[in-house]
Order: sequence, then structure tokens, then C-alpha cells
Amino acid sequence: MPRRSGGARKPDVDSLLLALFVFAMLVLAAVAAWNCFTRMAEAQEVRASPARTDGPIYDLPKGIGQEIVCDEHNREYLLLTTEQGGVFLMPYMSEDGEQEIMPQA
Repeated sequence: MPRRSGGARKPDVDSLLLALFVFAMLVLAAVAAWNCFTRMAEAQEVRASPARTDGPIYDLPKGIGQEIVCDEHNREYLLLTTEQGGVFLMPYMSEDGEQEIMPQA
């Protein structure tokens, strides 16, 4: 007996697996985006302050800027910048290996 072509079809297993895979990828992308958003929201604010030195902090090549910046807890960092727009931020350490703290004004 031939099959009738007008009846409802059952979805095959491949289509179900594909739909499940797409759904899982969308959930994964949403979780990753949320994680990035929360990390950006928790980023520390850093402000620039005048250096407490008479000259350059380190003897660096020409074209590299350097200044001391601090976060909201007054921990000091050395901010290095290049003329091309490169940026590097590193903790500013004392001779004892401790991170320097900006004096309260």
C-alpha cells in the first residue's frame, strides 16, 4: 500500500539534534556575554596623579611615556604609553617589593 503524502510528518532525529545544538550555542553565547558585562562593570577606576619624581621614573627609549597612576585604594601603578597608542599598566613596587601606596592629600 502506498503512503499518503498529505499527513503530518514526524521530525527526524537529525533535526532535533541540530535544534538542540543551536539552542545550546545560543545559551553559551548569552552566558559568555553576561560574564564579560559583569567583569567590565566591576573594573577598577584609575586616575592619573603627578609623579613624585624630579625626572623620568625609568630610563626608557624615546617615544615611551610614563606616569604614576593610582586606583580607588591609592595603590600606585606605572602607566607606560607609546606614540602608536600602546598601553601597559604594571604595579609600582617599592625597593622592598611591596606595592607603593599614594600618600593621602
